[in-house]
Amino acid sequence: MALLSFIALGVAASAQAQDPDYHAQGNPITATWSVDHRELAEDETLLATLTIRGATNPQEIVRPELGTMKAFTDQFRRIENGAESRAGEVSFTYRLQPRDPKTNRLPSLDFPYSRPGESRPTQSTRVKGIDLVVTAAVPKPELKPPPVPMTDPEELFSITTGPQVLRREPFSPSRSTWLALLLAGPLVGLTWFLVWRQLYPDAARRAHLQRTRAARRALETLRHSQDAGIVVLRYLRERFQLPHEAVTPADIESSLQGEKVSAENANAVEEFFRQCDAARFAPVSDSDLSLRDEASVLIARLEARA
Repeated sequence: MALLSFIALGVAASAQAQDPDYHAQGNPITATWSVDHRELAEDETLLATLTIRGATNPQEIVRPELGTMKAFTDQFRRIENGAESRAGEVSFTYRLQPRDPKTNRLPSLDFPYSRPGESRPTQSTRVKGIDLVVTAAVPKPELKPPPVPMTDPEELFSITTGPQVLRREPFSPSRSTWLALLLAGPLVGLTWFLVWRQLYPDAARRAHLQRTRAARRALETLRHSQDAGIVVLRYLRERFQLPHEAVTPADIESSLQGEKVSAENANAVEEFFRQCDAARFAPVSDSDLSLRDEASVLIARLEARA
């Protein structure tokens, strides 16, 4: 009997050690996953949010560490903790980078909790996973500078032969020679610019057209999208080459200031994304329509001052 009691206690202790305790209490508690987008390349970052509702002790809940769970480390090569919010309902964000194009799902998660007054978790809610589509990273093309046209006179490339090659004559430049030397640099530069404009007349127009297309595409998407923040984030990535790792308002502002965006505009972008975060956890209202209007004004402002 003593041996059986010892085995039973060992099994119970092992079960408790394997069952994580996030100190959540409620009756009942529900939890859900949400992601910023379901289709991404393997070198992009996925922003996933775990939202927990119904807890009576939101300030005491411990963040689940996905980096210690095999189901997540098998799917994602990099797992970083992001922001968290405990206003009524609890939310934890994670930045995840797919391991390879075979990654096809944000795994499900068991979230144990206890009823008020209980010391250990006796209940559990299932956080349903989300299917993903991960594609191979697209290699970035190399940017080659335009060829520099030859503008020097032909006589500079002719080969001189005969005894005059060894003859040395003193060089005494005249005034006109010095003037020609002073003007040669600006003239060559102007000639190169004019020839370049002739060879590549559409370079400036293509750059302007690319910017216009990015803004037009973003404004068109805003008319039908329910998430203005995602539309603006994609616009910034296309228009200003915003890194995919920049997902928080502070990260986005810091990255934009390095992309020749004024500090005033970068601050405006940060404030917009802070409004998106606040609206995300606010009660249902007309905030979506207001944010779409704010997004349209922000894009127009960036295009006008970029």
